[in-house]
Amino acid sequence: MAFIIIAILSVLCSVATPLPSGGYGQQQAAPAYGAPVLLQAAPAPVPILQHDANVNEDGSYKFSYTSGDQSQRQEQSDNYQAVKGSYAYISPEGEKVDIYYTADENGYQAFGAAIPTPVPNHYPLVLSMGVAPPKYSAPKYHVPAAAPQY
Repeated sequence: MAFIIIAILSVLCSVATPLPSGGYGQQQAAPAYGAPVLLQAAPAPVPILQHDANVNEDGSYKFSYTSGDQSQRQEQSDNYQAVKGSYAYISPEGEKVDIYYTADENGYQAFGAAIPTPVPNHYPLVLSMGVAPPKYSAPKYHVPAAAPQY
């Protein structure tokens, strides 16, 4: 009789206990409502005003385009895989930026006013001042005596 009472009480207690509603035993937090987020519309596509492309059988090519935002690009390649070209765009400051480039066996080389150049070295050379640089002398090395091994 005591076993039946304990069984009934355990069934009633298990039904009365709420099950966790969140995953992995965590309760879900109440939804938080904040200020509405202003979504910006996607920018309008930039129209292509001019586009030319020619590919030759020997592997050389030439193409160019001009777009509505005043950006442009042109490039040509010979059959030896050397490429020359240029591109231009309007900077955020409103200035036109022109870049010219070549890519050949010497690598990619870009030129233009917007490309930083190395700082010139204005320091005089020691030899031009008539003073010889100090001679290198190897450090003296002392061989330590053998230590006894135990």
